[in-house]
Amino acid sequence: MLRRNQNQQQETQQEAGQERTVFDCKVTRVRETQNGAIYFDMTVNGVCISECRYVEYKTKEGKDGQMVSFPSYQSKKNQKWYNYVWFPISKELRESIEVQISDLLDGGGEKM
Repeated sequence: MLRRNQNQQQETQQEAGQERTVFDCKVTRVRETQNGAIYFDMTVNGVCISECRYVEYKTKEGKDGQMVSFPSYQSKKNQKWYNYVWFPISKELRESIEVQISDLLDGGGEKM
């Protein structure tokens, strides 16, 4: 009973936004392809994630949007795409990643 109450309390705190997981994210390598696609590696809380992709797009309403795409694979069974790894990225963290990518590209990131 005590464990169930603790779990409910944790879920309530998370829903209320009182408890947030902190991710220490550092972009370690960036490369831009000839068609403008940007791929990068990053270290998150000591774990290296390779071949992430930074994507800029237009929404249906015509607004600019940005997102971080994680490495993924397509299932041969049902042709759906699945991420190898994923974690929630807040707006602030995405903006921090954007700045790090920009700094590395300005500093001579790889051009392919």
